[in-house]
This record gives sequence, C-alpha cells and structure tokens, in this order.
Amino acid sequence: MKKIIIIILLLLILSGGLLAWKYFYHKHKVIVIGLDGATWKFLNPLMKEHKLPNFEKIMKNAAYGELKTTKPTKSAVLWTSIATGKKMEKHGIVDWTYVSEDAKAKIQRVQLITGKHRTAATIWEILGKKNYTVGVVNWWVTYPATPVNGFLISDRLRTAIIKPSIANEKNLVYPPELINELKPYLLKPANTIPIMMKYGFETYSQEKVEQFFSPSKFFRNMFSQIHLYVGHDQMTANWSLHMLRKKQPDFFGVVMRITDVYAHLGWKFIDKQYLEDTVPQIKLDSIRSKDEAVRHKAFKLIHELDQKYAEVMLPAYKFADDFLGEVMSIADKNTTIIIISDHGFMWHGGGYDHNPMIGHSYPDEPPRGIIIMYGKDVIPGKIENANIYNITPTILYAFNEPLARDMDGKAIKEAFSDPIFQKRGDKRIASYGVGPVSSKAVPTDAAEKEMMEDLKSLGYVQ
Repeated sequence: MKKIIIIILLLLILSGGLLAWKYFYHKHKVIVIGLDGATWKFLNPLMKEHKLPNFEKIMKNAAYGELKTTKPTKSAVLWTSIATGKKMEKHGIVDWTYVSEDAKAKIQRVQLITGKHRTAATIWEILGKKNYTVGVVNWWVTYPATPVNGFLISDRLRTAIIKPSIANEKNLVYPPELINELKPYLLKPANTIPIMMKYGFETYSQEKVEQFFSPSKFFRNMFSQIHLYVGHDQMTANWSLHMLRKKQPDFFGVVMRITDVYAHLGWKFIDKQYLEDTVPQIKLDSIRSKDEAVRHKAFKLIHELDQKYAEVMLPAYKFADDFLGEVMSIADKNTTIIIISDHGFMWHGGGYDHNPMIGHSYPDEPPRGIIIMYGKDVIPGKIENANIYNITPTILYAFNEPLARDMDGKAIKEAFSDPIFQKRGDKRIASYGVGPVSSKAVPTDAAEKEMMEDLKSLGYVQ
C-alpha cells in the first residue's frame, strides 16, 4: 500500500512538472494584425508628421521592411497564402468565386469561394492541433467557421451590418454559442456616421457622390458604401479587443480592410487644382518614356503625389493606429506583434491601385506590402527580402515548431534576438496536411449575397 501511495505521489509531482513546463513553453504569444493594402508610401509620411503615435512608438524598437507579394493581388488569394505559407496552386484559393458543379453546364450560379475549397492547413489549425490556443477574426476565406482550439469569427459575420438577421445563420463563428456574446457589438449603418466624423472620412450626399464621381459607376458605388466598410472594421476591432481581453490566446490573427478600400478612391480627394496641373505629367507615357530625364521627372512627381495622398489617407491609417494602440495595451511582455499587409498601392498612370496594368511594362510587379515585427525577442532594424509566404514559417519559428518542407516560405530568423531563438535550427517536417477541403458547395445564404454585393462594389466580382 505504501508503495502505491509513493508511486501516486511521484506521478503527481511529475505531472505537475510537465504542466509547469507546458506553461513555460507556451508563454510566448503572437498577434498578427493584417491591414489590407497598407503601404509605406502613406505610412511613412504620416509617421513623420507625428500623426500616427502608436505606429511611431512601435517603430522605435521594431524590425520592419517591405513584404513582397504576388499576382493576382486578390485578397482571398493573398491572405490564404499568408495563413498557409503556400502559393495558391497549393492552397487551392485562386479567385473570389467559382461555378458550382451542378451549375457548370448552364453557368447558372456563381458562388463565393469558401474555406471548404482550401487545400492546405492554416497557421491557426496547425497551432491548434499542437495544443496552442488560437483566435481568428475577419480573416479572408474563413467561412464556414470550422472547429479550432479557441475561437474563430469568420469574414461573413460583418455583413450583418446590413441585415442583423444574418447573425442567426449557421457557421459564422466557432464555437456557435459565441454569437450571443458578439451580437451586442453589431452596428447599424447609422451607427457609423459618428465614427466617420471622428476620423475625418469624407462624407457626401448621394447627389454630391453622383457629381463627384461621374461618370464612374464603379467609384460611385464604392463611395456610397464607404460608411459600411468603416462599420465592418469597427465591429472587427470591437470583437477583436473583447476576445483578446477575455481569452488571451497564444496566437491571434485579424484582418482590417479600410486601408485598402479607402485607397481605391481616396485620390479623388487630393486638391483638385494639383490634380489638374500635375497628373497629366505622370501618366504611363511619361513613366515608360525612353528619355531618362522624362522618367526621372515623372517618378519625382509620383513621390510628391504619394505625400499628398498620404494626407488624404489619414482617416484610414488613424483608425488602424488607434486599433494598434488598443492591442498594444492588451498584449503582455511575451507577445510578438506582427503587422502585415497583403499588397501595397501605387500610382499607375490613371489612379492608385494594386493591380499592374496588363500589357504594360510598368509596374513590373505588384506594389509591395509592409511587415513590422515588435516584441522583446525582436531585433530592431531593416528586414530584407521578406515575402508573404514567410509569415506562417516565422510564426512557427517563434513557437519553436518545425516548418513544413512543402511550404514556399522560410522563417525570418534574423528578426529574433533572444539567445534561445538564435540557437533554434531549421526543424522540418514533410507537411502539415490539407485543410477542410470538400467537394460539397456551401448553400447560398443572405451573408453570401451581401458579401457578393460587397465585392461587386469594389470591382472584384463582375
């Protein structure tokens, strides 16, 4: 009997030691803040003028650089590459939409791509299977919300801003009962006006919109819905901050969109006289001219235009700055914050966009995004040659987990300073497997219809 008691005590001590080790091993956390379309072209001038205090604060001790992206610059594709470390040919998300199997013969119905079409495991699925707690909010192509070791708020819940009843649909969040906790943060379109006024987003009556953006139906549609995009991000911010405070997951990832949406149309708000005097000098003919002097002048004017456009973009970047400040106040000392964008924006001869002009030599590649890494284990300084496929490997490296050989990126090891990090090798496994791929189409519902209209207004879906 005495021997049995001793054995039990030893097991309890051993299990306690293992639990203590598990706690120590899991103490490191990572928060990824995705800012769709964010670019240094606008971020740097605004920080220089001290208009983004939280970005300015974080940059004093951050590793940072450009994040090379790839074509097509479609958020559904790029954010899935970021979440998997793989090219689209491997992760299966190659566009916004697809034609369902039962409709191919007549092309009767075009449906949105969903997470069921993904053929690669995401970083939150990988970490969750390794017992790390995870949280995801508004990441592209996360509907339907699949079980995770934590919580997941899919990219379709935001559409409830138009139809609150959408929040009652299935598969929008995991766990399902979480929806009751999130509903109080839902906004109505009218709730967005004070937010727009607070940050200085341009607001016009429908009559003014028709005049200002004539003859472009595309820009009229987009601008008439700008208050909804602001509302989407405000709800995303509220959900994120609530869940971060409550759950404190080991890994957290969120994607905000206003830095992309506002950049599509914001250049219209640059001083009219400046646009009339300057824009004709920096069209594609000037940019692609064989005359070096003409090209030099054009690029000098583009740089000047970027500075002016940054001022127009202040509302969107100030919104992101405030969100960053809130996240920083929640994150503990063992958290690494990674801020990224899927692509940037650039002047291409007729406006600002992120899609290279087809059939032209300029630009040679999609405009690059940003990467900022901050935390006690990060070495401040410039990050060179980073790309969107490096993010998932870097997160795995931060957790001291092996990378997969079928990933297309590598860890940004040089950004870490802690001796423990520096001693880590390139641990590899063959693969983390596939995601929740399914041949069954997800039924069309109200949330899908609203998201389809959202993408149509941005010109992503015809």
